[in-house]
Amino acid sequence: MEISQVILSLLLLYSFFFGAIVGMFYDGCRMLRVLAGKRYSKRGYKRIEAWRLPIIKRTLAPKSESVWQSAVTFFGDILCVLFCTAGIIVLNYSYNSGRFRFFTVLGVLAGFFVYKYTLGRLVMLVAEPLVVVFRYLAVSIFILFCAPFLKFGYILYEFVKKINSLYSFTLEKKRKKLYNIDGGVFANEDEPKGSRFADLKTSLHIKKKENGG
Repeated sequence: MEISQVILSLLLLYSFFFGAIVGMFYDGCRMLRVLAGKRYSKRGYKRIEAWRLPIIKRTLAPKSESVWQSAVTFFGDILCVLFCTAGIIVLNYSYNSGRFRFFTVLGVLAGFFVYKYTLGRLVMLVAEPLVVVFRYLAVSIFILFCAPFLKFGYILYEFVKKINSLYSFTLEKKRKKLYNIDGGVFANEDEPKGSRFADLKTSLHIKKKENGG
């Protein structure tokens, strides 16, 4: 089955536009990287990153690439490749009866790079600082929301710690307690010889014998 030149031209044009869409999708992935702490602008955003978070008084200044940033970058790239591949397959299936045309790949690449170096730069220029501010606000709200729960958890921890300390003290005191059995005073069997409890026991028995007991 022959495909008309008009259909092939439309296929190339749609491939170009789809490449631009892939560029937008890639920018979305880059915004996720910015949200994870990565920066693309050479200027940086030192004023925004110098803002201290409420309660904990820390900043969100980016550090060296973390595992989280690497994971976001890795999975973002995989999603972009899968999205691009799926789009090329759909285009060829819809406009070329499922037969692969290599120029669709060239069209997608052309659309991607044209978008990246024209409109994509403007998008990143505007979106990156907005994402940095959004990151600060989101983390601040999360801290303020979790602060009461963390405070309650700390109080509960201190209460349990105090109860455990009192219970341990009571057990220790009970272990060292003297028991009066049949008029005699006996120390705990666990007490070592020569301790003050054992000495007390001996002196009381001596006094009892002296009194005729």
